[in-house]
Amino acid sequence: DTSLRGVPTVSPPRAEPAEEEPPRAMWVWDVKIFQDNEASMRLFNFCKKYNINMLFYTAYNVKGSLRKDYRKFNAKAHKKGISVHALAGDPRWALEKYHSRLLGWLQDVLEFNGKIGTRPGSGRVLQLVRPREIRRAGPEDAV
Repeated sequence: DTSLRGVPTVSPPRAEPAEEEPPRAMWVWDVKIFQDNEASMRLFNFCKKYNINMLFYTAYNVKGSLRKDYRKFNAKAHKKGISVHALAGDPRWALEKYHSRLLGWLQDVLEFNGKIGTRPGSGRVLQLVRPREIRRAGPEDAV
């Protein structure tokens, strides 16, 4: 009898599922990437390779002719599972005389979001203001 009855069988070891990489975020300094389709695709491929699903994009100017380019970039990113958030800041914005600049920037971002139908909570507006850096500003900006 050539059967293997009675011989214990050994199952091949099961591969442990690979530990998933945690999602990552990245700050994109180069404000021209969103205007260049090839550069955008390289960025999206980089994001996929390194599990980056959130971009903080330096966006001091989201109005005028740039809106269309930002819209295209954001749509492509969202299709790839990447959220895009506007990021800008200036230490002088902490000074009262510059609050209007910060509020103007916020208004531009809110208008941009409103025109593209952004759902509440689907994006963030972050502004980077470090009051301790005010001492680096010129004497006319001193506290």
